Amino acid sequence: LAQLAGFDGQRHTALSLLSRSYQSSEFWAPFAALLLLYFYTQLVPNVGLSSPSDGAAVDLILAAPVATKYKGSALFLWMQGGAFRIAGKDTEAIAVLKEAEEKAAEMMALQGIIRNDLAWGRMRAGDW
Repeated sequence: LAQLAGFDGQRHTALSLLSRSYQSSEFWAPFAALLLLYFYTQLVPNVGLSSPSDGAAVDLILAAPVATKYKGSALFLWMQGGAFRIAGKDTEAIAVLKEAEEKAAEMMALQGIIRNDLAWGRMRAGDW
């Protein structure tokens, strides 16, 4: 993960490899898509390394066949909510994150993380 974040100077290489992986038809493609989405929606914004092109990359990944196949899963909904959050679309982020929270009912740890994002989204929207 440290290499993915670019701490050894190879961020571009790591992102390229993950991009190729999520676009493949291999069994690990959904995992590669989730790693990229996590990178763009959670890791990079929280450490202050985001760039304006990140939103376009997230949209591209979420539109890919591998993501649309699992678009109703708690993990992909969480990533979509994160994409709305970083785009400043707080109302959409809250709606998607609520759905992700419901889908993650049996995964307490994931549900807690989703609730954290949901709380931040509500705070930004002034919806206390």
